[in-house]
Amino acid sequence: MIKKTSETTPVAASVVNQRNNSTTDAYSCDYSNKAFGGTILWTNSSPTSSMSAGTTITLSSDDYDMLEIFYKVAADVDGVLSYKIFKGNNTRLTFGSIGVNAYGYNSMRELTYTSDTSYTAGTAYFQRTNTSNASTDNGRLIPIYVIGYKTGLL
Repeated sequence: MIKKTSETTPVAASVVNQRNNSTTDAYSCDYSNKAFGGTILWTNSSPTSSMSAGTTITLSSDDYDMLEIFYKVAADVDGVLSYKIFKGNNTRLTFGSIGVNAYGYNSMRELTYTSDTSYTAGTAYFQRTNTSNASTDNGRLIPIYVIGYKTGLL
């Protein structure tokens, strides 16, 4: 067997420690860890309990420009989802499913921006897809962690 090979051409690139728009430069590990590693700013001390409307989520720092909110589908379910938002924005946690006999459900909970270190949880709503009425179920969409990122995007 004969393999044809050729000499590789070196790429002219630099390792940088800051965000840039280069198509050839690579971010240093230090920059990547700081920018994308994130810092836990809040942890739910009761992740398997209902979260009442009006509950305040107090972040330990305002040194971030993006948040990632990890939340449980329901207090008694292990499934976890996450959602990212830019600093200073409200968000809506959601989950939907298709169930037995095509009857599924949708859930929704608002998180309202109060300050750079505070969000307020709204009421969680639950609705079966075969009905037109939503009901309150604060045992759904339970935030469990909030992680802050310094991306340099803002």
